[in-house]
Amino acid sequence: MIVIFGFLLLGPLLAVGVNEMARRLEQGGSTRFSTGLGAIGELGAAVWFYAASLIILFALWAGMVWQWIGVLTYGDLAPPASVGEVLSAMLASPQGIVSLLGFVAATVVFALAVFAISVVTLPAMLDRQRGMMDAVATSLKVLKANPGVLFLWGLLITALFAVSVLTGFIALIVIFPWLGLSMWHAYRALVGWSERSSTSERHPAHG
Repeated sequence: MIVIFGFLLLGPLLAVGVNEMARRLEQGGSTRFSTGLGAIGELGAAVWFYAASLIILFALWAGMVWQWIGVLTYGDLAPPASVGEVLSAMLASPQGIVSLLGFVAATVVFALAVFAISVVTLPAMLDRQRGMMDAVATSLKVLKANPGVLFLWGLLITALFAVSVLTGFIALIVIFPWLGLSMWHAYRALVGWSERSSTSERHPAHG
């Protein structure tokens, strides 16, 4: 269960290749599978700092909910691995229900944190060739300016991920590339042209 939710939290990082392909398509360039992989090398240390940030958030979330579920539901730190067993134990006692509510609350908080620093971070890094902090600041700025629309976008991502889980992740073959392309186009729509133009002038090699 933790691995499944962890994939949802780390999903933005995995979309870097799709975002690069979308950028190339918009510029009329060629795209191949290696194009997406090459984007990781192009971003350099910035993408690895970003990856480390997401991994740290995931580790904090996973460690907290594992202990929370284990102590409140089972009285120790070793709950069963089966999702069915965990849910059954949670619903079988008041303490278990509290642990379920805590799990949901912790997941929502960490998901919102990841969403806030990831809305347009990858496309901003690819488009502007700037560091992680600049790209994260752009994401926070976009979220602050468009909270309602982006909240609905986050709910849509969650719903599509749930569909993927219900289909044994088969639907993810279609959903994940679509979400990656949508992330790029959302960035282009939400980040003002004037800001991108001024950045382009400082980085003419990037176009």
